[in-house]
Amino acid sequence: MEATTLALLLIVILVTAFFLFFKKTNLPPGPWTPIPYIGYALNIVYVLYKGEPLYKFLMKLGQKYGNIFSFTALGIPVIVLNDYQAIREAFQDTKLSDRGDNEMQAKVFSRNCK
Repeated sequence: MEATTLALLLIVILVTAFFLFFKKTNLPPGPWTPIPYIGYALNIVYVLYKGEPLYKFLMKLGQKYGNIFSFTALGIPVIVLNDYQAIREAFQDTKLSDRGDNEMQAKVFSRNCK
């Protein structure tokens, strides 16, 4: 009975890992992150620990993966626009720039900050 339970648990873990690592997304290309849920966050912490500015690190990644690339940090997909033209096109498209308002955004951008 124990061998059956162990085999079933191993199959569930392998199927879950397969779907986590090999699921198809519509995200731009970027560095592969082998650690689930942590992703590329350790690399970013290391760069900041070395004292290198984050924008220089992102520019190096942009040279390798293109002006639009993505990575995962703490389970959250991050898309980086590393080119003025790409930023301009992204924010002119209402699908990408039309986000709902939230309370923090209203406080930060209001003229009557209290």
